[in-house]
Amino acid sequence: MTSGRASDDSPHASPSVWLPRLAHALDRLETEYRQLALMGEAQSAMISAVDGDGLLSQLAKRQVIVDRIEAINREIEPFCRRWNELGAAVPESSRAPLRARFEEIGRLVASISQRDDEDRRRLEKMRGEIATEVGSVQRGRGALNAYAPKAEPTRPLFQDQHG
Repeated sequence: MTSGRASDDSPHASPSVWLPRLAHALDRLETEYRQLALMGEAQSAMISAVDGDGLLSQLAKRQVIVDRIEAINREIEPFCRRWNELGAAVPESSRAPLRARFEEIGRLVASISQRDDEDRRRLEKMRGEIATEVGSVQRGRGALNAYAPKAEPTRPLFQDQHG
């Protein structure tokens, strides 16, 4: 007999089964986001120091963490999708700490996003300044070439006068 409710052998049947899994996933998620935040500080310093090689290396390391975050998010997605149903079975004394964890993770994400946006704006500004400098150098070269003495056409050194 099936009803709209999860069966007793479902991993979502009892909070005592799935709640520790969710809590552990949130622990890992928060750890990864904290690591990402620390890496963001280093990234900002590299941008300030115009350390392109270091920045590229840092971005590659960040991608590894982002990949782990995506995997954890896939793991908790079923819980989030069914939270209205699942959360109703959790006592408020357990729901409140979960809510606080999600809020803390949300603050971390917002902080990381804000720093990344600031870093992106700084990089775009630097790119624009470099493009302006390159354009000035090219215009300068063009001006030099315009006023440089013209080379005389080369004349053959040897001519065949017998033919």
